[in-house]
Amino acid sequence: MTLRLGTKLTNEGVVVKADVTRYGLHRACIEQKDKYPDIEAWAQLVRNPSLFQHRYTEKVDTETGIARCFLWLYWKE
Repeated sequence: MTLRLGTKLTNEGVVVKADVTRYGLHRACIEQKDKYPDIEAWAQLVRNPSLFQHRYTEKVDTETGIARCFLWLYWKE
């Protein structure tokens, strides 16, 4: 399954970037405010990956102190 832009999971964020490279590598970025998205919840949407990697990043607005947390998923089918 390819995660599409705008896909949401209740209280677990929304897909803000999604694509597939010409080599068949799927990439998706999930964003959530003030907490990291749950990798287990999002990984269930990726079926039978032959490769699966992830990473977390964040950006904090220095004026408001609000953190934007990101989960990046990479997989091949």
